[in-house]
Amino acid sequence: MVSVHNSAGSPGLNSSCGSPKDERAPHAQWLESPNHRKLPGGKARRLFPRSAILAAILMLLPHASIAQTSPFTSSNLPIVVINTHGQTIPDDPKIEADMGIIDNGEGNRNNIGDPFNQFNGKIGIEIRGSSSQQFPKLQYGIETRDGSGNAVDVSLLGLPAENDWVLSANYADKSLMRNSLAYNLARSEGRYASRSKYFELVLNGEYQGVYVLFEKIKRTKSRLNISKLASTDVSGDAVTGGYIIKIDRVAIDDSGWYSLYKPYAGATNRTMYLFDYPKPADIVPAQALYIQNYVGTFERVMNSPDFANPTTGYQAYFDLSAAVDYVLLSEITKNVDDYRLSCFMFKERDSKGGKLTAGPAWDYDIAFGNADYYSAYDSAGWNITELPVTLATVDDAFPIPFWWPRLAQDSTFWNAAKERWITLRANQFSLSSIDHFIDSLASYVDEAQERNFERWPILGVHVFANWFVGSTYPQEVQFLKDWVAARVRWMDHNLLSDGTTHGVALNELQVDIDSLTARLDGPVAYIQWDTRSEFNALRFELERRYKFIDGRDTLWRTVASVAAADQGEAAHAYSCIDTLPGIGQFVYRLRIIGKDDQSMFSQETTVQRLLTDVPSSQVPVQFGLSQNFPNPFNPKTSITFSVPRETGVKIEVFNLLGERVTTLVDERKTAGLYTTSFDASSLASGVYLYRMVAGDFACTRKLVVLK
Repeated sequence: MVSVHNSAGSPGLNSSCGSPKDERAPHAQWLESPNHRKLPGGKARRLFPRSAILAAILMLLPHASIAQTSPFTSSNLPIVVINTHGQTIPDDPKIEADMGIIDNGEGNRNNIGDPFNQFNGKIGIEIRGSSSQQFPKLQYGIETRDGSGNAVDVSLLGLPAENDWVLSANYADKSLMRNSLAYNLARSEGRYASRSKYFELVLNGEYQGVYVLFEKIKRTKSRLNISKLASTDVSGDAVTGGYIIKIDRVAIDDSGWYSLYKPYAGATNRTMYLFDYPKPADIVPAQALYIQNYVGTFERVMNSPDFANPTTGYQAYFDLSAAVDYVLLSEITKNVDDYRLSCFMFKERDSKGGKLTAGPAWDYDIAFGNADYYSAYDSAGWNITELPVTLATVDDAFPIPFWWPRLAQDSTFWNAAKERWITLRANQFSLSSIDHFIDSLASYVDEAQERNFERWPILGVHVFANWFVGSTYPQEVQFLKDWVAARVRWMDHNLLSDGTTHGVALNELQVDIDSLTARLDGPVAYIQWDTRSEFNALRFELERRYKFIDGRDTLWRTVASVAAADQGEAAHAYSCIDTLPGIGQFVYRLRIIGKDDQSMFSQETTVQRLLTDVPSSQVPVQFGLSQNFPNPFNPKTSITFSVPRETGVKIEVFNLLGERVTTLVDERKTAGLYTTSFDASSLASGVYLYRMVAGDFACTRKLVVLK
């Protein structure tokens, strides 16, 4: 049996209220900090070895962040067991280790004591990733090898045989599926993207959680099937392809060249193109010069006034259909790194098409609303045009090449994107298809995710760069589904807002809103709106978000739903009320729902409730946590708490062993009196502790479940 033991014990709850909070809170916030500095010629010097950085970070981790788990004995997922025989896994180079896989087939249980029946042999293994190396749950790159240490192609978990693989940890992505979802969408477009298989990992006798096996991007017949370049291919058609290049952070063994153009006026950083295939050590001078000159010609055309000319413009060098698919994938995911990091491109030989082609897709763990910076969490907005402006304002070290936003100035590109979006939305990108994929993965890993988050107790904890922090796995999955739905509807409205393209009926939902207003009367907001016309409208959903003093926003939340009159050209008036949960600035908008997943948004309106607007008797003067009522109880009870000023509030329930049972509250609250409920249906009878932490305030009380 394999288990991981907790060396910290109880989380340090105490029975008196008002005591300082326990500084050993079981979480750590991971911040990305660059550990490379460019050297002349595009090389990079690592300021500190990643292994040293990682060791220092792990030294700072609270002991409770690696939790005690039940013995790991079996799984419905395949089990991968790796033994490094006491060696520490470095960032580079790979060390030799043994790996075995237990996979008894779909629907059969895999037991830790079963023989290795899918693979049993040698591998090379190293830590991979950049900012992800700051996490305690690491991802790895492996190479399957023969007994002599040579790379050997092997089929792992049913994927086509190869020797380069990625073991993805999905630490910051608590849905455990953002990469798998993005690659599935890319494949549904007809483009190559990595296939994936889920498994549970045991490393050197310790359970490591749920991992995903991905195909590393590579030129091969079973992956990115482009022409192979030999060192003798230095002229004629042979030298024209195939190449794989990328825009990414610069690792110590990377090389390439800088763009001819700054990404924007005044930029201090230029885009660097890196050789991926052939590798820097393998590419010969004639090949390096060819691909550099080809990309340079493409850039010069994109920078010219006649860049959109269908004959002599960028389409002569850059594959338009692939660019459309790449952009639509980047936008539906709203990946904050796309266009500028992990951005791959390839070029086939001229005799086989020969244009620079965007893709394959790679690295989406902080996409789909999972990043809390550069508005990546907002389901509205075009990354291809808005993100470059944002990056320029802070002079980000990794800007978007100038030609991506330049491409967005071409009406031919947008017309092609509209046509492609219509086709995709009817099939591969339909919400029902996406939801089915998400639900299928969530169901498949449901058993294993419990072990994963017992090993890494980060549910309810902010991890770089989470925007949404759910207290349960189902909440993380539901957020992903809700965010995708909102993103798809925004793209529907903004791509198809003209109503038709080439005579094809599009956005049938048409509502002309005359006004949207909100007024305040005590804690109640009265919202009114008028419409001049309504076509194919089903209902209005009133959404609200709260703006904090520090400038951050909450997510939009639906607070009311009103049926639409849908009376064509006839005007109609609507109203509803909303009781404000506290003080501060509240923003409202309408989402108008139509048929077939169609929706559109109104303009926003704002009301502000100040502390002076609230009777002093209703504003708590201090933090407080009341005794739950009823107590004892079965199965539900209520807990009231007071907050005198805006701050983050967390309320958790623990058993007497100090193990967290659940998180009831984990969010910022404005000043006010609040009540939360606790359902103990799944718990045994007994005494439990509930604890509130808010700023420097901490209070712990007992509750009794009596069944």
